[in-house]
Amino acid sequence: MNTQTDIKSLRVQVDEINFKILELLNRRAEIVLQIGENKRHIGRSHAFDAKREEEIFEYLSKNNMGPFDNEMIENIFKQILDESTKLQEKIIKLEY
Repeated sequence: MNTQTDIKSLRVQVDEINFKILELLNRRAEIVLQIGENKRHIGRSHAFDAKREEEIFEYLSKNNMGPFDNEMIENIFKQILDESTKLQEKIIKLEY
């Protein structure tokens, strides 16, 4: 097979996966916003929960099958969690 054709075919697959990841991230964000609403209703003044973040990293590390190593996965999810916290902060402070 032509290497250039292989690259194009593989990139199409990556693009399809990227779209699925985007859909999942947006679904996740909708749930995160609901959690933020609940935190606001119970009087929480901040969104960040260090214990929950640690639980997430521990769960991901235990279930990571590679080829990303655990540090890479943690870096990826750290960004997702940081952006999710920003969304929740807007809800808690009624800016959303």
